Amino acid sequence: MSVDNTSVRLIPTYHSDIAEMLFVGTDYWSQRDRTDLSEMIARLNEEGIHVTHDSLLQRLEAFVPERVLGAGPDWKERLIAEWLGLERPRIRKVLIDHFHGGGAEARVREQQRLLLALVDIGVNIEGLDRLRMALLAPCDWRYRLIRYAVKGREKGVRFVFDGSPTMVRRVDETMRQAGFAEAEIREFLGCAR
Repeated sequence: MSVDNTSVRLIPTYHSDIAEMLFVGTDYWSQRDRTDLSEMIARLNEEGIHVTHDSLLQRLEAFVPERVLGAGPDWKERLIAEWLGLERPRIRKVLIDHFHGGGAEARVREQQRLLLALVDIGVNIEGLDRLRMALLAPCDWRYRLIRYAVKGREKGVRFVFDGSPTMVRRVDETMRQAGFAEAEIREFLGCAR
């Protein structure tokens, strides 16, 4: 008689707005980090602990995801080493970059300055609130804004302005002041209007 040593273990999937915002990718590591951080946030919520950058960083030091704790003996040691050596430090870095040193706040202020400047010079941004939400993710927000200029219509975002030389010059100057590269500005000007 043979014994089947395989078993299926179901692990709940967790979701949180913070994790969705911080780990936006569809790659394996982004998905795993998003789920692990969401699980940790769920644990904080279950314990009635208010989620702040301090509580997240403090809990992260002692937290080990359920997928690691419940792993079989053949995998557990390796998964713990990966969690401690790779995954937890990566999540810590993203949290620190987002919350400390003005990373997130400075990025949002910079984005808002640009969007307000574009509106002030006469650019109508349809779906402005949707665009603002899309730019919150910790990513290259300039690249993302250009992508929304190129393909944002299907998501309800559109930049509309007259194509007069004066307006084109104003948009060019505004975007240049916000740190956009010349090629990005050309792409924006070619898609918007």
